[in-house]
Amino acid sequence: MMIDEKDTTAFRARMITATELAEMLHLSVDSVYRIVRKGGLPAYRTGRTIRFLASEVEAALAVNREHCETEDA
Repeated sequence: MMIDEKDTTAFRARMITATELAEMLHLSVDSVYRIVRKGGLPAYRTGRTIRFLASEVEAALAVNREHCETEDA
């Protein structure tokens, strides 16, 4: 999912659900939960649901991308 630069600030402040994140990453919801359990994504429990702060997801993905690029070098 591409984000317009003007919407970046609003996106980063946004809390998203596991379903929304799964759709954005083209994963199943179960895969998102599995990544959270393994410590790969920061998440917040609100009642019975798990939410993600978009800015933290973006940062975690960037770190993973850098790690993958380092391994390929």
